[in-house]
Amino acid sequence: MKKIVKEFNIYEFNELKEEIQHKIIEREILYLIDFTDFSKISKNSNLYKAYKQCEDLQTPWFIGNYIYDYCKKDILKKAKKYMYYENGDIYKGDYE
Repeated sequence: MKKIVKEFNIYEFNELKEEIQHKIIEREILYLIDFTDFSKISKNSNLYKAYKQCEDLQTPWFIGNYIYDYCKKDILKKAKKYMYYENGDIYKGDYE
């Protein structure tokens, strides 16, 4: 039997290239869009306010932009709590 150990570099969010940071933010926004039932969330939440602005202006294609504008602080907070591989995939070693 042989045992092979492979090393990987992992990075904090702020250490990643800017385009990779954008990829992570976009992935989080798409997750929110896909898995949020906007009819059931608090009407006072920033996420609902983003949705409402999108609906009021009849511009559903901008929902991601509105979510980022209204929820940037929360999105960045979540992104900064993980470690990542260089390509932006989440390192799951310490989180499982």
